Amino acid sequence: MFSVAVNYDLKIAHLDIKTAFLHGDLKEVVYMSQPDGFTMAGSEGLVCRLHKAVYGLKQAARSWNQKADKILKEEGFRNVPDEPCVYIKPSEETVTIIALYVDDFYLFYRNEKEKSDLLSALGAVVKVKDLGDAKNCLGMRVERDWKNGILTLHQEEYSNSIQKRFNMENCRGKNTPMEIGVKMFDYEMGHPVTAPYQHLIGSLLYLSTNTRPDISYTVSFLSQFNSIYTSTHWDLAKRVLNYLRQTPRRGLLFEKCKNPSLSLVGYSDADWAGNPTDYKSYTGFCFTLDRNLISWESRKQRVAAQSTAESESIALTEAVKESIFLNEFVNNLFECGTQKINIFSDSESAIKLANSQNYFKARSKHFGCRIQLLRDCVQNDTICLTHIPSIANPADIFTKGLARPNHEKCCKYLKMSEV
Repeated sequence: MFSVAVNYDLKIAHLDIKTAFLHGDLKEVVYMSQPDGFTMAGSEGLVCRLHKAVYGLKQAARSWNQKADKILKEEGFRNVPDEPCVYIKPSEETVTIIALYVDDFYLFYRNEKEKSDLLSALGAVVKVKDLGDAKNCLGMRVERDWKNGILTLHQEEYSNSIQKRFNMENCRGKNTPMEIGVKMFDYEMGHPVTAPYQHLIGSLLYLSTNTRPDISYTVSFLSQFNSIYTSTHWDLAKRVLNYLRQTPRRGLLFEKCKNPSLSLVGYSDADWAGNPTDYKSYTGFCFTLDRNLISWESRKQRVAAQSTAESESIALTEAVKESIFLNEFVNNLFECGTQKINIFSDSESAIKLANSQNYFKARSKHFGCRIQLLRDCVQNDTICLTHIPSIANPADIFTKGLARPNHEKCCKYLKMSEV
């Protein structure tokens, strides 16, 4: 949505619903004991039947969502099938989009009348507060430069709060989140330690999934040890805080391109048998919309690949599944038609397997179902697989720890910089 807003000059407004859960209409029969301090004298044995939802009810969130859905649809908005919390209202001149998160409405619009009409419709039913231009979104800081056509997302405040929470606010900065060549057995020799390891990993996960894809691999790697961590794992986790200390305002940069076309491009990579304990590989992929990063993943593969071609094919399959979702989402949102997505990979063998029409051979028949998905998508013109040199593949950052030059090069490809 932020990429679309930048490329199509859409304003972003933040609306907040006061006491949202109290507005839900209950369909079920629910009784509640008289609350303390509000007991009716002489009727202490009676209970209250609820006609509206209250905070604490299991169905309160659902009831509020149904209420919001009804209001928006009465105003001409429609759901996007692939994402029910995204609503769109097309018009002859422009389009208005709402991203709903519980009681927060993020309105992407161009026409001020659309905003005023929505405020009127909401205000007739609930108490709504107009917070103006979006400045914060789920802990992410939104900064926009209209003159240069740039929007940035970062979590500097959250990053600093993590460092302070774990007494690392005065730590020495590091240039990378993980040393190059780190293997699992290198960190199995430490001694047991009592430390808030899981708390730290959970905090870092929130960063890595929102605005810091540069730490995705490291956090994913460390999350494998949530129940068996040692002092060495704890030291490695604290190194990520050292890296955040060095790059506190690093985040996502969304730039306006000259000819926006809602073009999706993907990058896929895999690190074969990078785990010397179970010999499983790592999958990494990312996607851009009009050259702005919108989706990424770093995940350990669930099976032990027997070759580089197999590990790369597994990674490509996961990337293709994500591309199918994104393609349908963009099409349902803007009715622009499905497009042929170009996915780059540095594995020529995986690309040849996907483009080949031959029957499966002994070396590839055990993962033939994955290859078949790739072949089907290639034949249907859903995707186009293109080779890219490893040194130019930005997905490399999602599969292993990199040396500083390569790490910074990948960050540059992903439009990650100090904002």
